[in-house]
Amino acid sequence: MLQSDRRLFTANSVIRLKLSKLSAERIILAKVGKTYKFMIFLYVTCKDVDEAKKIGRALVEKKIAGCVNIAPIRSIYPENGEVREVEEASLIVKTIDSKVQLVEDTVRALHSYKVPCIASFSLHRLNHEYKNWLVSCVA
Repeated sequence: MLQSDRRLFTANSVIRLKLSKLSAERIILAKVGKTYKFMIFLYVTCKDVDEAKKIGRALVEKKIAGCVNIAPIRSIYPENGEVREVEEASLIVKTIDSKVQLVEDTVRALHSYKVPCIASFSLHRLNHEYKNWLVSCVA
């Protein structure tokens, strides 16, 4: 392979990589009136299922989440030089972009951890009927 061929192959690979990343970064939108809302799923860990239920119920009652899924999880992390393994609970909070800050504020206010995990997921696909239902709950 000639040096120029290698450069061309590398350039084409980079272009393909960038295009594949763009297609993977599609954003799920839902139309609300004349505007579009970004669909957001947030992942939150809690000390136990009771705390997760308290936070999840508050988010839905305030209409800043359309749905919250709760599941028991097992977490492994370092603390004070040792590896700990504990039972926790996770929340998947389903909302729209304009409610994310309110969700974060509510989670922080009700959470027992000094530094709770509040992470968002990139959505690649979401069925139309669920999108419409979710928006009707929070918009």
